[in-house]
Amino acid sequence: MIAFDSQWFKTKWQEAKSRAGRRYEPGLNINLPIGEYFESLTQDAKFFAKFSEHLKELEKSRTRLRLKETPVSADQAAEFERYLDEVLAQLREITDARNLPQPLPLDRIAQLSGDAAKLAAEILAKLPESRRPSTYEPPSASDRAREATSRIEYELENLLGFCSGPIAALTNDPSFLLLGSAGTGKTHLLCEVTRKQIENEMPALLFLGQTFRAPFDNALEALTRSVHPTIPSEEFLTALDDYGRARGTRCLISVDAINEGHRQSWLNGLPVLVTTIRRYPGLALVIGCRTPFEKLLVPASDELRLHIAHHFGFHAGRLDAFLGRQTLVERDLFWSEYLRKSRERGTPSRILVWAEHLAPGAPLPGFCCGLYKGVEMVPDVNPTRISRPGHSRIVSSGAGTTECAFC
Repeated sequence: MIAFDSQWFKTKWQEAKSRAGRRYEPGLNINLPIGEYFESLTQDAKFFAKFSEHLKELEKSRTRLRLKETPVSADQAAEFERYLDEVLAQLREITDARNLPQPLPLDRIAQLSGDAAKLAAEILAKLPESRRPSTYEPPSASDRAREATSRIEYELENLLGFCSGPIAALTNDPSFLLLGSAGTGKTHLLCEVTRKQIENEMPALLFLGQTFRAPFDNALEALTRSVHPTIPSEEFLTALDDYGRARGTRCLISVDAINEGHRQSWLNGLPVLVTTIRRYPGLALVIGCRTPFEKLLVPASDELRLHIAHHFGFHAGRLDAFLGRQTLVERDLFWSEYLRKSRERGTPSRILVWAEHLAPGAPLPGFCCGLYKGVEMVPDVNPTRISRPGHSRIVSSGAGTTECAFC
């Protein structure tokens, strides 16, 4: 039997990081909303924290709900409270869960939340609008009931949207296809997610498609041999599954850029790989592919029940928003790291990186290869001023590097 430990996963991560090369720059990482997909996939504590937040808000409003002495009938009030209490009970069961990973009753919670939200809307229709002449006048019983019911309806609709949304769906069916055009940072994203898992003592393996260019008959065996040459693939998956479940999580298996490997082999091998890994509750699978190659390599994604997430990279608006949240010191550190990497790779030290010159969807690590061909930045521009028309312009261009510093 295979005996895994945290050091083994760290070693495999370092090997994958080395293969990724310039595609991964941890010093320039920006957390994006797509990271929530991975929290759901692995049943991370941050994913369960969302249920705790919904529970907290609903409990707070539930304690303030008083429908007596209002136009609402006793039967309707009792029905609403019964639905609401069942929603709360389901949320408490999830937040108190200790046997992870496990399927969650998302469909049941969504159904209850939707029904309770409809009842809340019916009750609000019967409660008169507040007609207090002054805010100093104490609210009536109907005013208080209306405020509590309105808040409950709002939280129930949010909970319904969350439980029936694409992110939460991954927690009960942990496999998805990560798509994106060239240079959007798919490799960087998978590297960063893997790094975080490893640093948190959680199991994760990253396989890069470029290392599977030779033809292979079985995708699972090819992946297994690349990290553990002497172990049968089924025994390998069983050991990973046991290791993940013993730690209350799922072992994250990411296969990046299958379009860079032997395509016919991936086309033939993916269905078996996906269906086999799905049998193990302690495993989660992510397949990365550059668009539009998924049409060739994963033509039956629906039949494989693969969820699909598109990674659009780090566009100009996100750069502006990110730097706007940073202190001056943090921004200086960011640009210092960016320019250091540029000098290491022989690109111009004064590079035009202004948001108004970036193509929509351009990734932060990319910034469009064309801008790196000898383009320089106006010397007197302050690099903390982003998306300000007129603060930057191209002053020179010519023969320079033939590729982006980070692509």
